[in-house]
Amino acid sequence: MSSAIIFHLAWLIPLIPLLVFVAIALFAWRGRALGRPLALGGIAIATVLALFAFLAEMLMLLEGEQGFAATLIGGWCPIRVHIDPLSALMLAAVALACTIVFIYSLSAVGEDIDRNRLYAFLSLLAAGALGLFIFDNLLLVFACWEVMDVCAYLLTGLRHERSSARQAALKVFLTTKAGDLFLLLGTALLYGETGSLSFGAETLGALAGLGHLDPQVVAVIAALFLAGVMVKGGQFPFHTWLPEATEAPAPASALIHVTATSAAAFLLLRIFPLLEAAGGLSIPGLGLSGVTLVGVVTAVLATLFAVTQRDVRRALSFFAIGQLGHVFVALGMGAVTAGVFHLVAGIFFNTLLFLAAGSVTQGMASGRAGEQVDPNDMFNMGGLGERQPLTFLLFLVGGAALAGSPLITGAFWSRDAILAQAWANQRTLFWVLALIAAVTAFGVMRQLVLIFAGMPRSRTAQRVIESRSSITLPLIFLALIVAVMGWAGTPTDFPIGLGVNLFETFLGAGDVTHEFVWEPVALCLWSGLGAVSLLVGFIVYAWWPVQVGEADRVGSAMRAMWLGWLYDLLRNALHVGGLYQWAFKGLVWLGRALVVGDGVLDELVIAAIRSMGGGLAALGDWVDTHVLTPAFGSISRVAGPVARIADRVDAWLGVPAGLVSEVGEVLARPAGIFDTGLDRLVILAKPGTLALMQLSVVVDRGLNVVVSAVGRAVRAAGLCFRLRTGRVQSYLRMASIAVLVLMAMFFVFLFVHI
Repeated sequence: MSSAIIFHLAWLIPLIPLLVFVAIALFAWRGRALGRPLALGGIAIATVLALFAFLAEMLMLLEGEQGFAATLIGGWCPIRVHIDPLSALMLAAVALACTIVFIYSLSAVGEDIDRNRLYAFLSLLAAGALGLFIFDNLLLVFACWEVMDVCAYLLTGLRHERSSARQAALKVFLTTKAGDLFLLLGTALLYGETGSLSFGAETLGALAGLGHLDPQVVAVIAALFLAGVMVKGGQFPFHTWLPEATEAPAPASALIHVTATSAAAFLLLRIFPLLEAAGGLSIPGLGLSGVTLVGVVTAVLATLFAVTQRDVRRALSFFAIGQLGHVFVALGMGAVTAGVFHLVAGIFFNTLLFLAAGSVTQGMASGRAGEQVDPNDMFNMGGLGERQPLTFLLFLVGGAALAGSPLITGAFWSRDAILAQAWANQRTLFWVLALIAAVTAFGVMRQLVLIFAGMPRSRTAQRVIESRSSITLPLIFLALIVAVMGWAGTPTDFPIGLGVNLFETFLGAGDVTHEFVWEPVALCLWSGLGAVSLLVGFIVYAWWPVQVGEADRVGSAMRAMWLGWLYDLLRNALHVGGLYQWAFKGLVWLGRALVVGDGVLDELVIAAIRSMGGGLAALGDWVDTHVLTPAFGSISRVAGPVARIADRVDAWLGVPAGLVSEVGEVLARPAGIFDTGLDRLVILAKPGTLALMQLSVVVDRGLNVVVSAVGRAVRAAGLCFRLRTGRVQSYLRMASIAVLVLMAMFFVFLFVHI
């Protein structure tokens, strides 16, 4: 099969798992055994195609060619397949990890879970992740991104009968929606500036090279994409949702972490031209780019969070977030090869750790016999090394890779490349990363001792047995990959190795890679720090074994130094999740306040209008009684004396009789007309007052209708944001509304700029 044929079939890689999802949803409902073979067969075919694409890309590199692009659908919104060395490598690594997770899930899922739903959601998640790596279209990238977020929500809430799963799924949903919004806004601005929906390096390079373009626009686009990447990868302060995803079953949790971190790093690599054009979003006064700062802050905090956790899977989740922070640091320094190397290594050793932890927790869950213990709490375990020896060895291999042990090459050389790059660029950053590595080693020893060493600290731990071979065999394969893959990235001048850095050769990144040196600062001192940290962890937790009911010794030591508040703060991840929850509760309270306020405002407006109408009517009556009536009565009383005086004047002057009276009558006519007009005006004013009162009634009714409509809208919004609901339908409805609104905003933006 030629390379061209393989690349032309690459669009089938995400399509096959998508069709599997549809088939399971339609034909493999409860009681049917069709879901398992469909899911495993679909991901196996997709993985074979992904591996063939990776091999074809390697052959093209040997022939001096690089990359493949083909248009599937033309028009104003073309759909293109774009495969370069980076996407081919990510396809192979993620597809292989997905296959291992699927095989593991065949036997590692309890009977309390609807397995067909699990296989369907896992297939859909794999389709979204794999599609992200091959399509060169912004809308398809956003669609794949959205599919991954929806699957993370559905898998986290798979055990929806438990309130903790419902709450965790809601947190996952709300946090990932923020990332979707950032990505959509960045996509809209990018299209507005380039007029293209292509997501290839040509479009981003053209945007970065536009001389007439305002640099601030490029910086805003880069910042929006970076924010979306931070949310997807769980980087600080969006680190809350990935640990919540551990409420999903072990294979689902492992796949969520693998796909999320891979997608975040892949998108970060794709927007690298934008970041370079924006000056790396540099931070004045620190000498660091924004990407590097995000990575180092996340690595420090996530590692500290991990060593204070009691839940083994939450601790591993924070460690995975911290390792992705190392990738951010590498990419921020321009060490693309080191960053991709550590990302691929992390895909495998994080998957190994999550699945090995799943083997432990499944053994704890199956060993419970009426004892109410948390199977994920490491302080309920102990002594499992004798009961699960193979799981212990596999966890040890993954933990050694996480700690950067030289004996396990999977992550040793990748982390060494990042540290050497930091040593060459900024010594302070190097020491920070070295201390993070030391704390990580301490945390790994803490987990190993609490889980596998000492005596069982619960009756459940005494009944744990080794997992079935169908669970451990995929982990053995993963452990072999983790143990030997580091040789593919050894420095070219290292005395023992392949003599070539295959990652650097394959990626052709063009970044400056470090030369191997025997300086103790670059290698020996760092390894020494790791060894000392392992020894400290062993002394703290294994020299005097932890007893039943004993508190965490790190916490006890910090409380003895009056730092208990800091330990509680780190254990709760700085309470950032609580801050988000209070923010959403604030929306609920605002909605309730508006509902209450609408009734108060309604009554105030009605009372004001009624008071105005009554006041006008009272004013008209007062003017009629106290002004007009007395005035005309006075005129009538004066008219008689005036007439008699006029008669006497007539007689004295000899004026003809009645002449003065006639003149008086003539002069009185305007007064009479004026009087009549005033009477008619008063008569007309009364209907006007009545009309005003009727108008007030009409306005009152209109206000009632409007305010009631506003109240219903506010109440509906309050229901949408209500955190206590656990109905899947409510969340899906909210997701659909959010996606429709975002897509409508995007298309309006497109039509405005066409």
